[in-house]
Amino acid sequence: MSILVTGSTGLIGTQVLDHLAQNGASNVFALTRSPPPERARFLGACRRCKAISATATRCVAH
Repeated sequence: MSILVTGSTGLIGTQVLDHLAQNGASNVFALTRSPPPERARFLGACRRCKAISATATRCVAH
């Protein structure tokens, strides 16, 4: 199973990633915008996580 964590460098997102890593999750994708340096180091330490960076340029509500 693949897991996508949005806001992965935020307060709750870092805790979710830590919990998943400690409990053996093997296919975790961490979505973030541009994390501050200390949060980016956290993602680098998460060996089971694959970091994905994204930037929203336009949001349209229908």
